[in-house]
Amino acid sequence: MASLYGHCWTSQYGVAFSGIAADTWASALSGITPQQVADGLRACVTEGDEWPPAAPRFRAMCLGIPSFAAVKLESTRATAERSRFTMAVWMHVDGYAHRMASMREADKILQDAYDIAREQVMRGVALPAKPEALIEQTAAPKPVLPETREERARKLAALLGDEYNPETAGLPDSHPAMAELRNPPSQDAE
Repeated sequence: MASLYGHCWTSQYGVAFSGIAADTWASALSGITPQQVADGLRACVTEGDEWPPAAPRFRAMCLGIPSFAAVKLESTRATAERSRFTMAVWMHVDGYAHRMASMREADKILQDAYDIAREQVMRGVALPAKPEALIEQTAAPKPVLPETREERARKLAALLGDEYNPETAGLPDSHPAMAELRNPPSQDAE
């Protein structure tokens, strides 16, 4: 960290690998693997902050916990693009309450869920697995409305049968389509 943050690090924690700061960081990083420490260092570089993170923040970075702002932004995207941590956050959100809430209330609901998920991950609770695949959703086909009044009358007559009332269909009795509906061609003629 001293090579990454230079004087900002050494002025806070010194250069020795012993003492109170070293013990604090050792306890904060207990249970973190070398790969996770490397992930945390990459997250520090990606974050681009000039100041080093505190030990709890670095632990969160090692565990892949994004900022609340990142989770909030990611929540507006499609489910397939959500990180495992964002999925863990949404496991603690009442979707209906969130949808019906004002923007301020919805942010509070999401912040509370974020805090719960963050605490669980920091304690060692595993993140939910990425879904293997998403269930494809197809939109229901839209009904095709007949273009002409006569076609609509025929369709209504076919659907309603004896209940069909040509007066409510808006066609006069003298209309040719009405005569055809009252006297359909016999099937024997075929």
